[in-house]
Amino acid sequence: MSKVTIAALTAKDLEKVVECDRLISGRSRRGFFEKRFGAQESASDGFIQIGAWTHGKLAGFASAHILEGEFGGGEIVAVLDALGVESDARHQGIGLKLLEDIASLAKAHGARRIISQAHWEQLGLVRLLAASKFSISPQVVLERPLTSLEAREDDATIVVRSMNEADFNAVTAIDRKAMGLDRSAFYKRKFAEVLEQSGVRVSMVAEQDGIAVGFVMARVDYGEFGQTSPAAVLDTIGVRPGFDGHGVGAALMAQLFQNLVSLRIERVRTVVPWNGYGLLSFLERNGFQPTEALSFARELT
Repeated sequence: MSKVTIAALTAKDLEKVVECDRLISGRSRRGFFEKRFGAQESASDGFIQIGAWTHGKLAGFASAHILEGEFGGGEIVAVLDALGVESDARHQGIGLKLLEDIASLAKAHGARRIISQAHWEQLGLVRLLAASKFSISPQVVLERPLTSLEAREDDATIVVRSMNEADFNAVTAIDRKAMGLDRSAFYKRKFAEVLEQSGVRVSMVAEQDGIAVGFVMARVDYGEFGQTSPAAVLDTIGVRPGFDGHGVGAALMAQLFQNLVSLRIERVRTVVPWNGYGLLSFLERNGFQPTEALSFARELT
């Protein structure tokens, strides 16, 4: 068995990671890794990227980002969204070594758990996650195709426009009233992600009589969780209390879908708690359905 060295990856390793990933998946995810390394340079404390080296060659890699407040609370989690080991380096325990180092580094960042996703047919990846103490997570992965959009009549008094940096206070105020807690730190990172790190802006704000009454934050994804075709990710949606049931959420979703179609994005996905019945019902009415992706989590004790 070859000696394996696990070390941090930096921007200078970009070409090696892109090529390693291409050999594993059969397609290039250069855009995803360029964005990831660029984001790591501007906010190094929010990302973990490590590689496994044998004989001076990159044989595998793992990448995760740190989030706080993602699922409606103040908990810090690590999202493992890229993992790969070259075929000729498998069965040497490299995948497990990468996951153990990710766990140690995530814990050092204050994360309470690691979450990830895998298609149910990715049996090798599912077995690897299970061997590394991951279990099925109480999160549901939903997806909506954008191949056809239904005609709809929305309230003409609701104006939906692109989100910009000046909307930060309005968005955090809506979320604070709806959730009952302050998630400003979460939204600071999310604004940076969807407005600065994303090459395409698709997040929006809904206004009525010049007042922000709702928002949706989304981004175009070029490779998370092994995806090799571009898709949109719906990160969060919020409606000002008192405006529920007035068509604000539906207007936001309709405009989001139209904008994504114009960008030739064919699907949008999101992750919600299994018991988030109100949100699940809303998403179902807007065409979302369960996917064949499984959500996993590993507790860090």
